[in-house]
Amino acid sequence: MEEILLLMVLMIAILVCELIKTQKENKILYNNYQTALKILSEYDPKLKEYLEGQNDTK
Repeated sequence: MEEILLLMVLMIAILVCELIKTQKENKILYNNYQTALKILSEYDPKLKEYLEGQNDTK
């Protein structure tokens, strides 16, 4: 019975570590996405208007 409990604790710890790693990767990818949109908006006036509209609603 103790082995099953230890195995469950180990599996939960592994899943939590993977979740934290995934959240960090998502933050980096979202930051890259926002940077790309900002750069593209310099060349596309419609995109710039759209992004400004999105910023106003937040």
